Parts: sequence; structure tokens; C-alpha cells
Amino acid sequence: MPSSRIKYVNRYINQHGREMVYYRPPGQPKTRIRGPVGSPQFWEDYVAASTGGDVNNKPAQGGAAGTLTWLIDKYRSTAHWKGLASRTRHVRGLQFNRFCDLYGGTKIKDLKQRHLYTIQDKFSDTPAEIDNWFKALRPAFRYAVKTDLIEYSPFVGLESLGSKNPKGFRAWTGAEMKKFEAYWVIGTKQRLAYELFRQLGQRLSDVHLLGKQHETKNGWLKFTQFKGRNKKPMDMEIPIPDDLRVVLDASPTGDMTYMTTQYGRPFSSAASFGNYFSAAVRKAGMSGISAHGLRKAFAAIEAEAASTTKEIMALGGWKTLPMVQKYTESADRKRLVENVRARRNKGQT
Repeated sequence: MPSSRIKYVNRYINQHGREMVYYRPPGQPKTRIRGPVGSPQFWEDYVAASTGGDVNNKPAQGGAAGTLTWLIDKYRSTAHWKGLASRTRHVRGLQFNRFCDLYGGTKIKDLKQRHLYTIQDKFSDTPAEIDNWFKALRPAFRYAVKTDLIEYSPFVGLESLGSKNPKGFRAWTGAEMKKFEAYWVIGTKQRLAYELFRQLGQRLSDVHLLGKQHETKNGWLKFTQFKGRNKKPMDMEIPIPDDLRVVLDASPTGDMTYMTTQYGRPFSSAASFGNYFSAAVRKAGMSGISAHGLRKAFAAIEAEAASTTKEIMALGGWKTLPMVQKYTESADRKRLVENVRARRNKGQT
């Protein structure tokens, strides 16, 4: 059972007898912080987590030479690790922690592919999670091979489990959009968030950063997408739709970002903004839909309006045509069926 007298801190003892400490304010994702509770490193991470700073998610050092924990510690000193985006390092650091809590003492030379398949079987109920663990571990083992720590990586040729939901977040339906719009009228921050998603087709990580400083004199938005900004930046320049301009002018916005918290400050992270929008969806009486589902709906609506795949690609900032086709395949089928019906009706008349 969790236990702690410190605000928003939960403390667990896992099955290996190791203390697990998390910081989690209501309605926000939990952040792993170092223990034991009350130690200097605990207070360092607690202050960082409670003020929106970067938390040191590095696993405890001192793992025995040749173990998985030891390898990850060495990998964190490489140029490859340091070249990753800070958000990627944060997420993978959490994944390393969770995996090392279970298998950190394993000797890397003893780790075979059959063991990885056994781990997959154990976590078959959460395939996406174990796939993400292994995705984070693959470059660490490539580093081990390149530096002659091991002869080969057990991850080479390993099949992933695949998601239980291969289509990902589904697109919003027209009825769901009307229901949200009826509940959150123009002038509310929740409606503004919705319209930014619906009319711009951008990701959560971009929408929460967009603001007046991104507006050009000709009424366009100019920004660099957050995803891939460090390795393959996508510079965007898209027009602000007239309907969105009306909503922006009628809504309370911040100076640096359109979307702000109840205290008038920008959201500290995309995750906190995502939680805010999810709460608005629930309050409108809906579930099972997300902000990313509006990005899918944007692509589908554009496809049904006869926008070409390349036009949709330019508007939404997709880097590859296959990805756009994946987002619009249902709309394309619908449009093809409508074309068939129109021809048949024309033939009947």
C-alpha cells in the first residue's frame, strides 16, 4: 500500500523489497523521484517535480559491473543519449527505472532472446508498455555491442508484441463534436482548446505552445513543430482559418501562449495541458476520445472536402505520405462509396 505524509508523494515497497517513490498531484501523471523519503536526493527531486523542473530520473548508480543497471549507467554518458530530446530522455529514464526495478541485476552477457520472449509473455496484457521498454533498451545494447561489452544484441530480430489498438486514437465523430460545442460555448478556454485542435490539426505538443508571437502580419501561424525539432525539424507556416480567428478574438488568451491555466500562466507541459483537455471532454459527458482524435478528424474532414494527400500533409505537418494515408483511409473509403452512389443515382435518373 502507498504511504507518505509528504504532500502528493506516494511510497511503495515493490516485490523485491525496493522503495519506490512517486510525486503525483491530483489529475496529473506520476513522476518517479529518488528515495529514500527524506534523503537529500529525494528533496532535490521533490522540489524539481513540484515546481515543474526536470527531475533526475537516473537509476541508482553502483550496479555491479556487467549488469543491466551498469550498462544503462554507461549508456547515459554517450553522445547518442545526450543527443536525444530532453522529453525523450525523461520518458526513457522512467522506462529504464521500471525495467531495472525488475531485471537490473541481470548480467547482460547472460541475457538471451528467449529471456526477452519470456518477459513479453509475462507482460502480454500490456503489449504497448513492454514494446516501449524494449524500444528504449535497444540503443543501449547496440552501444554494448559497439564497445565489445557483448558479442551481439538479443534485441536483433526480436518481434514486437504490437498494440492491442493498432489504429490508435480514433477520430471524433460529428455528433461528438456537436456535443462538445454545445457544452463549451465560444468564449470559454475549453472551447478555444478544442477549436485550436480541430481547425489547425496540430499535435498536443504544439497546440499548448502556440501563441500570439507565432502570428505573422498576413494572418498566418509560423512555428517549428515540437516533435523531431532537434533532429528533423518541421517548420510550419499555415493560415489561421477565419472561424478560428473569431474564436481567438472572443476568448481569454495569454501573452505568450493562447492556452493558459486558471492562474493565467502557460501550461507547464504538454501532459498537463492534455489532462486539462481530457477533463473538459469528461465534463461534456464523453469518454474514449482524445485531443489526438481531433487531429485525425481534421485529416478526415480535409480528405472528405477533396483536399489532396499532399495538401493535408502540408497543413498538418505530416512528414510522410503513408502516415497521411493512414489518418485519412476511412474518409477516403467514405468518399469513394459516395462517388459510387452518386454515379448510380445519376444512372437511375
